[in-house]
Amino acid sequence: MDILIFFISLVAAFVFSLGGVGAAIILISILSSFGIPINIAKPTGLFYNTISMASASISNIKNKKLDFKIGIPIIIFSFLFAIAGAWLSRFIS
Repeated sequence: MDILIFFISLVAAFVFSLGGVGAAIILISILSSFGIPINIAKPTGLFYNTISMASASISNIKNKKLDFKIGIPIIIFSFLFAIAGAWLSRFIS
């Protein structure tokens, strides 16, 4: 079952990253439908989004497509607020 979840997550992350949207939108639902507790599925979805954003940013930096004046603050705050969101989700039912 772990391998199935891995491949579903990989495909979802790939498809959603093509559209510029975080895969957590669907990964949380997929993981919880496989019986993974929601308190584990939510931070896992945020982790996937963080990894996807980081890899896209690295690729755009290498190809000189990133406007640093706008992009770097967005990257930093997205990373920080993903962590804050995962932490705050402990207190919200």
